[in-house]
Amino acid sequence: MNNEIKVPISPGELLDKITILRIKQVRILDAAKLANVKLELALLEQTWRDWGGAAQDVALDERALQNVNERLWDIEDRIRDKEAKQCFDRDFIELARAGRSIDQLAREFEPSANAIRKWVKQAAVDEGLRSDGLTTAEREELNRLRRENRVLREEREILSKAAAWFATETGAVPSRRSNS
Repeated sequence: MNNEIKVPISPGELLDKITILRIKQVRILDAAKLANVKLELALLEQTWRDWGGAAQDVALDERALQNVNERLWDIEDRIRDKEAKQCFDRDFIELARAGRSIDQLAREFEPSANAIRKWVKQAAVDEGLRSDGLTTAEREELNRLRRENRVLREEREILSKAAAWFATETGAVPSRRSNS
């Protein structure tokens, strides 16, 4: 019994698969996986030659396809690294901008599509590409000022209570004048 499954595909799909396997051949380190990649690549390259693809003038298209697949491989590697580290930061936004749909990223990773959209929007505001919100720096400054304001109000309340306590203890009435 033959365990091969033969599926008709277009020449473009075959060439795409070959270029991806060539990338894997260079980048995969696991010996068992690499052996499978080499075997599959050899079989598909033979199919390509048997079909007559090697005789056709597609070298420029093949190189362009190889370049696109290498860029996609790099993007996917960066996404996998981000996922492993559960790190959805600025680089993740760039990955979303590099061509992956936000809905697809949301299905694959922890953040919701809405969260990713917010990150992408915030990045655009930070870069000056949008003006419909505060930049991260402005938001951080606003939060810092709010915290500082809250602390000052608490300190003023403590001082007011302390002055009232001392006035009661000493019998003195605090002056109504204030420098604040």
